[in-house]
Amino acid sequence: MKKKLLLFLLLAVGTNMQAQEYLMVADQMPKFGKNGYNSIKKYIDDHADYPPQAYFNKIDGEVNIRFVIKDDARMVLMSPAYMKTLGYGLEESAMKAISSMPAWTPGVKDGKKVNVWV
Repeated sequence: MKKKLLLFLLLAVGTNMQAQEYLMVADQMPKFGKNGYNSIKKYIDDHADYPPQAYFNKIDGEVNIRFVIKDDARMVLMSPAYMKTLGYGLEESAMKAISSMPAWTPGVKDGKKVNVWV
């Protein structure tokens, strides 16, 4: 019984440490381009292909993908990356566009660059 409890406590501590590594909110959130959301939207509009299977099945909607902007400006896609799925190749197209984005400006908390969820 003691071994199981100790294992649970170690797992709980490990989970807490990982959660602190990636913030949901920072003093200055990560930025992409000069115009914030409009820069992101333009980049995705320019780089995402609308899949033929979605077009022929009249499927459209919003694909939500979560990722982390690291303190060194790298983007890291986390698993599972999709917050919502539509199918018909829409998620793959969005992932391809997101994965090819140039570096972001990292988030800042307490004057220090931090890892932040987007």
